[in-house]
Order: sequence, then structure tokens, then C-alpha cells
Amino acid sequence: MIMKARLLFLVITCALISCTKIDELQNNVDSLMSRVEALEKRCDEMNSNISSLRTLIEAVQAQKKITNVASTSTGYVITFSDKSSITLKHGEDGSTPTISVRQESDGVWYWVLNGNWLLDSNGKKIRATGTTPLMKIENDYWYISYNEGKTWSKLDKATGKDGDSFFKSVSQDDQYVYIMLADGTVINIPKENAFALSFDKTTFHPATETMTIPFTIIAAGNDLNVVTFSDSNISTKAYMESKAVGHLDLTFIGGNHNGNVLVAAKSNGKTVMEILEFEEGVLSTSSAMEYWVGTEGKDINVSISRNMDINIESSISWITAAPKTKALVQENMCITVIPNETYQDREGKVTIKGDEGISLVFTIHQAQKDYIKLDKNSVSILDEETINLSYTTNVSGIVTWSSSDPGVATVDSNGLVTAVSKGETTITVKTQDGKCSDSCIVNVKRFSDGISITCSGGSFMINGTLILYGSQMNWYVRNNTGHTVTVDNVYLVDGENGNKTGTLSLNTELENGKSVGWTISVPLRGIHYPVTAVFSITCEGEKYSASGTYTYSRPF
Repeated sequence: MIMKARLLFLVITCALISCTKIDELQNNVDSLMSRVEALEKRCDEMNSNISSLRTLIEAVQAQKKITNVASTSTGYVITFSDKSSITLKHGEDGSTPTISVRQESDGVWYWVLNGNWLLDSNGKKIRATGTTPLMKIENDYWYISYNEGKTWSKLDKATGKDGDSFFKSVSQDDQYVYIMLADGTVINIPKENAFALSFDKTTFHPATETMTIPFTIIAAGNDLNVVTFSDSNISTKAYMESKAVGHLDLTFIGGNHNGNVLVAAKSNGKTVMEILEFEEGVLSTSSAMEYWVGTEGKDINVSISRNMDINIESSISWITAAPKTKALVQENMCITVIPNETYQDREGKVTIKGDEGISLVFTIHQAQKDYIKLDKNSVSILDEETINLSYTTNVSGIVTWSSSDPGVATVDSNGLVTAVSKGETTITVKTQDGKCSDSCIVNVKRFSDGISITCSGGSFMINGTLILYGSQMNWYVRNNTGHTVTVDNVYLVDGENGNKTGTLSLNTELENGKSVGWTISVPLRGIHYPVTAVFSITCEGEKYSASGTYTYSRPF
């Protein structure tokens, strides 16, 4: 006000000097008045924010909690658990001294000016919960007082613009409110949880005569009391396991499951209530409960009546179910059964679960995939040999057989395969509709390919190319035909004149993959090398011959 009085005196004096300058002086005066008013407003805001900051620190020191943070057009209103409140205001671009607080290692908050501790006349830091700094503007400069205005210290020049933001931001989570000051200092103040009573749900569809319903309570005091009020057909009682956890025990009288229960909790002078609604549960179907589905799968539509939310469970992945829509509703549910790609019949269940154990169970049976399966997928046979392929199938009707190369092996309508010549062919069997098939690879071998005959030497007396009488030769036969054979007999052939020796009866059974040997004596007239041994072998009732040749190598 003193500043305004001086300004008025200046205006009158100027008016007496020259009337011709009145308009110009008036404009200058108006501009000066606006600037002064802005400075005074900013000074008031600074002192208000400093006072709010002190209240904030006092709340922290007193361990108060915040019950509400309300956003306004100019900042925030913060309410504490003792019902006191403070207002934090935003600022804009400008130039003001930065007043803040900082907590020291001793846990005490102290005032800070432009990043430095505020010190009293004794050089000690000033507690934020003690003296509150005051700000004023005089002769275009900011001044600060640490002793309630008794003395003042000159600071920065006052510009008259809106000041910098005193409080930078206010944020919160479930437990704390975080207040950031302009210099980056963050003040954390815990929130006070509101007294509350909570149930997982408040609508029930009982299926039995008794029920237990759990509940939780938040921010209750030691004087907590929980009471219930219910319709005449429902008997209720509340029990507390702790100050935060409890449950209700309910009994429905006369089989009547409809009604309401009011639950009230009182603590620290506050009362919270919840109303629980009970309705006879409806979950039923007019559709069949069991279905048989073909291998191709299908959609099954079933009709359901219900007045409750439901969960749908399927015991296996090849069945899905989805309701089309709750209140008492009549709706269709689609159960989708996907095609069965396995060779086994299968069974699955779809369970529709409602409240308190009410449920419907649909059983689905599905046939295995159509198939035809040969008893072999590969086989080796000898030329001119036959083999019969057999099959199993779940498809009715005749089957067809084919060979990819009849020049190697043929097959008749009964699956009899006849080897024709050495090579490989694929025998295929198909169902009548052609949808299912299976194949067997047939490898035809010459008999001689599976028999190897060798001579491993022996004891020899030699005259030129003649192996003399009294010499002995060791001959071996190895069987790789895939069958058990019988080595019937053997004779030797002279390599020079082609004469045959007498036939030696062997009559020896030889399993597949095995070898057998004999020592054969050279006849009286001797035998010229190379010597050929010719064996007669019986395989699967057929007579075959196989031979091997030995040439004597004279040792040096």
C-alpha cells in the first residue's frame, strides 16, 4: 500500500508540471500499476506456497496420512487424515527465488534457498517445522526474512512475471503420494486406506442348505464389529479370523434359497455395508447329455437354461464349447468336435460349472479315423517266390490291390504277391471309396544274390595245375536270403576238363545270417584248378543251385 501511495503522489506532481503530457503519463502509470500488482500477487503466492510446504513437512514429521488428492485448475488440494488440507499451486515461466526443503541425515527437514541451506544469524540450518520464511518485494527486488519480518535479506531482482512452479508434480500409487518440488526434491507421504468391507461377489445361487462365504476388511481398528441382518429363511453369523479376514456361515431354512443378507462392519466411528443376494440357481438343459460323433467331427448345439454366470471346461483339446450369451436366459451352446486324426476311438467331456457346485456334464464319443493298414510296410522275397499281404480296416466294402511295377512283382485281388524279376516295386491296397490306402515296398532278389560260397584253402599237394589225391579243401556257405535254407549236397567241377566229382550229401539246415563249412577230399584222380563247388539248396520248398570257385595260389 505504501508503494501505491507513492505512485499516486507521483501522478499528481506530474499533472501539475504539464497538462499536455497527461495521456502519456497516464499510460506509464497504468503500466507501472499493473507491474506492481503482479509483483504483490506473486509475493502473496510465494508466502502461501512456503506456508503450504511447512504444513507438508509438519504432516510428514507428525506421521499424518493423506486421505485425498484433488486436482484443480491451478494445482492440487491435499487432505490429511486429521481433515486438515493444503493447496499446492502450479507456476509458469518466470523468475523467483527457489524455496525448498531437504532432509538431512538426522531425519530432520530444513529450509533450502536456491539449492543452499538457509542459515540463521548463528549460522545454523533452519528447521522446516520451525520458523517459516517470509518473502516481500521492495524497490524491484525480492527480500526474505527468517524471523517473522524483523529483519530482511535482499535476494534477486523481481521481474513481475508469473513465478516458476513451486511444486513441480504430484503423483500417487496405492500406498504413497509423491510430491516433487521445483528443485527435484521428492516428499513421500503415505496414504490412508479407506475403511472397507469386501466380498469376492455379492450374488449367489446356492445349491446346498449351508454356505460359507469369506470376506475381507481393510483399515479396521481394534474396535471392529461385524453384524448381519437377513431374511427370515436365512440364518447367518459372522466370524473373524483376524482383523482383516472373516467369513459368514449361512443356513437356508425350509429349502428356500432366495433372500438377502445385509452385512455391516463398524470401526473407528465408521460403518460400511454390503448386501448379498441369494437366488435359487438354475442350470439345466433339455438336450441329450451324451453324443456319438463320426471321425469327421461336427458341431453339436445344446440348449441351456441358466440364471448365473458359467465356466466351461473341456477335458481334452479336440472339443471346444462356447455359449452364445445371463438373468434367466435360454440359450444355445455350440460344442465343436474336430476331426479325429488318430486310429483310436476317443471320449471327452464338456463340463458347464455354475455357482456353488451346480454343473452339467456332456459326454462326447468320437469314432477313430477311417484307415486301412497292411501287416508289412517292406519285405524282401526271392525271384519266383510268393508272399501274402494282409490288412486291417474299419471301412466296409471290398478293397483294391495294385503294383507300381508288375515286371518286378504282381499282386492279385487277395493280396498274393508273386516275384517276377529282380528289382523293387510298391504294392498298394485301397478302400472301396479310395479315401484310405496303405503301401508295402517289395524288394525282389535272385536267390544266388543271398548265398555266398567260398573256399578258405585246406591242405594241398600240387603237381602243376593238378591238385593231387589226398588233398583237402575247406568250403563255406553263408545264407543271406532272408529265409532258413537246407544245403542238400555238393559236387566239384574240374577247372581244366569240366569233369564232375561224385555228389556228396550234406543235408544241413542253415538259418538266415549264418554260415556253415565242410572239408571235402580230392578224389583219386585229382582235380585241376580253378575248382568250382556246386551246392544244391532248398528254400521254401524250391530247389536252387549256387556255386563258388577256388584258384590255387602257389606260396612263395
